[in-house]
Amino acid sequence: MKPKLNIKLTVKSKLLLGFGTLILIMVAISVKTFFGMAHVKEIEDKLLHTRMPTVLAGAQLENGINLSLAGLRGYMILGKDPKKGAVMKKARQAGWKDIDGAVAKMHKLSKNWTNPANIKMLNEMETYIEDFRKAQVEVENMAHSADEIPAFKTLLTDAAPYAKLVLSAITALIEEEATLEATPERKKLLKLMADSRGSFALGLANIRAYLLSGDTKFRDNFNAKWKVNTTRFNQIEAMSSMMPSSQRTAWDSYKKHRDDFSKYPSVMFKQRSANDWNQANYLLGAKAAPKAKAIMGVLETINANQLELEKTDEAALKAESSAMEMMILVGSLIGVIIGIAVAMFISKAITVPLEQVVARAKEIAGGDLTGAALKIHGNDELAELTRSINEMNTSLQDIIQQVSTSANELSAASGQLQNTATQTSQGMENQRIETEQVATAMNEMSATVQEVAQNASLAAHAATDADTAAAQGHGLVSENMNSITKLADGIEQASQTINRLGEDINSVDNIIEVINGIAEQTNLLALNAAIEAARAGEQGRGFA
Repeated sequence: MKPKLNIKLTVKSKLLLGFGTLILIMVAISVKTFFGMAHVKEIEDKLLHTRMPTVLAGAQLENGINLSLAGLRGYMILGKDPKKGAVMKKARQAGWKDIDGAVAKMHKLSKNWTNPANIKMLNEMETYIEDFRKAQVEVENMAHSADEIPAFKTLLTDAAPYAKLVLSAITALIEEEATLEATPERKKLLKLMADSRGSFALGLANIRAYLLSGDTKFRDNFNAKWKVNTTRFNQIEAMSSMMPSSQRTAWDSYKKHRDDFSKYPSVMFKQRSANDWNQANYLLGAKAAPKAKAIMGVLETINANQLELEKTDEAALKAESSAMEMMILVGSLIGVIIGIAVAMFISKAITVPLEQVVARAKEIAGGDLTGAALKIHGNDELAELTRSINEMNTSLQDIIQQVSTSANELSAASGQLQNTATQTSQGMENQRIETEQVATAMNEMSATVQEVAQNASLAAHAATDADTAAAQGHGLVSENMNSITKLADGIEQASQTINRLGEDINSVDNIIEVINGIAEQTNLLALNAAIEAARAGEQGRGFA
């Protein structure tokens, strides 16, 4: 058989245990709520001060890139006008101001980023941004410069001067030919010269058209015109012997400058057909745009990761909030259940026994000591109080029983004392008669007899007092039965009365002994008187 644990839980301990449990649950809920709120705040801080600002900074960076590109393109188109060019440059600088501000924000925010890959991409993106800046500056410097379109530069700086000399030389030939005699041969030569100048001029116009548009038909037209010009050149060369010396000098100049010019059309066509025919556009497309694209790619990856983390944090925030709500709800329900259980436990373990004890105390106060002993539950103060009430009830019953027994004994003793007093009174009466017979002889004893009578009277009074004391003791017992609250005083008074009664009984015994002594002495005196009368004879009868 397993030993039964005997754990003494006082009322204080029970109350502390019950309310301590409630407080512990409240503390647990509060602690969980506190840490939950801290976690929620941490997630909110991430969302409000890291995730969203990063996305916003990325949007600002993207807007800055687009604004700078727009300003650069505007400058490339409208930059020839100084005023419009200044506006476009200002717009590009505004875009770069947004870019630098966004990069600074992202660099600051990166200290709180949780994905190291994003920090690495940010550093990579900063390198792209610097390259993008340099590319834009290079494009801006190239735009509207002499080197922007190499074909135009070749045309203006190389081909055009020779073309001008060619046209000047052929024009000089034609003008001088017009002054010479108009023979059929010379007319033919003049026509050839005119065709040569016309085909060259048309070819030059097609070069310009091709350089401006890039349309290959203009290049084909030039080749056709140049072929005609070459044919006319050969025809004129065949008739050059007809030219005078002054005209031959112009012809030699024409041949030389035409030969110098002839190597540039292919160069210009090659430059115009190349991908970098417009250096500003090429640099924009080859350097600036790829860097912008790379920046956008990195930025898109960072933003996508931040948005994904933002969704994760939002889900975590929602889950944490739901967990907190559930914890508060469950904790409140548990608190209510435990509160009800504690209330019922206190009611059962404290209130019910206490009510029983109070009811029994009222019964005892009303003089009812016949109730059965209260059942004792537990091992606390209420159990001790119940045990004390039961013991007090038993003790009071024993005291009442003892008082009742003492009262009965006192009543019997009082009856015996009264009988003894009555017998004593009768004996005294008989003695008084005998004493009257010897009154004459007992003159010297009269005083003694009077004292005996007085003592007998005192004995009668003492018997009466004893009877009264017995009646008072009986009344005290009745009074104790009616009001237990005055029982202690009544018992004390009864004890004192019994003590006095005992002393009175002892006094009566002493009186009886005195009376018996007096009676014996009286008998002796009567005997002596009879002896003396016998001795006196007839004279002593009257004395007897």
